[in-house]
This record gives sequence, structure tokens and C-alpha cells, in this order.
Amino acid sequence: MLALLYPTLDYRNTFHVDHIHPRSQFTKARLAKRGITGEDAWFFMENVDALPNLQLLEGIPNQEKSDSDFDAWLRETYKTKATRDAFTDRNYIPDDVDLELDNFREFFDERKQKMLGALIKLLKLEQE
Repeated sequence: MLALLYPTLDYRNTFHVDHIHPRSQFTKARLAKRGITGEDAWFFMENVDALPNLQLLEGIPNQEKSDSDFDAWLRETYKTKATRDAFTDRNYIPDDVDLELDNFREFFDERKQKMLGALIKLLKLEQE
């Protein structure tokens, strides 16, 4: 599914399936430490491996990202608004959503809609 969403990537390079919000942060203890409990914690842990939390990253950038907080990594790696915007556009990252882990549910729902829209557009192009 990710390959369909990233048709312009040069697959001669090595790409990793990256958890946008790192899997290591999705434990009961770590979520509780952030004040995320109950139904929200369940939603986070249930969806950490779902498509809206995954992206394709080249091997080295993925290794550099490792278990970093996504919002902090994004700001550190893409220092200008233009480069951040290019990255978020390319990766279906919602631009009107707080990217902190605490806001995972809204991020997840918004990114799912962006990805769904891209897939629908792709399928419609294939039908013509």
C-alpha cells in the first residue's frame, strides 16, 4: 500500500517502513507518563502499526530518526518552513494538526483521510 502512495520514489534505494510516531512510545507506562490513559491509550496502542502511522523513509534518515519524537525530529531535520512543507506534502502529513504524540488520534484520522484521498485519486486515474 505504501508503494502505491509513493509512486515517485526511486526504489533502487533502500527504504524502510518507518513509524512516524515511534512504536517505543506506545506502551501503557510511557503513555500514562504523558497523561494518556483509558480509551485514548487503547486507541494509540491499537493503531501504532496501522498505515496512517507508517511512511517510507530512506534507510539512513530512518536510522537517524530512530525513536525520536516526530515533531522534534521534523523541526530539527527540516529547518526551514519550505523544506518541512515539502516533506509533509510528500508524506501526507496533515499541515493543520499538532504533531505531538499526545495528539495522535487527530493526526491519525487526518492522515488517514489524506491517504485515502490520494488512493481514490490514483484509482480514478487508473480507470480512465
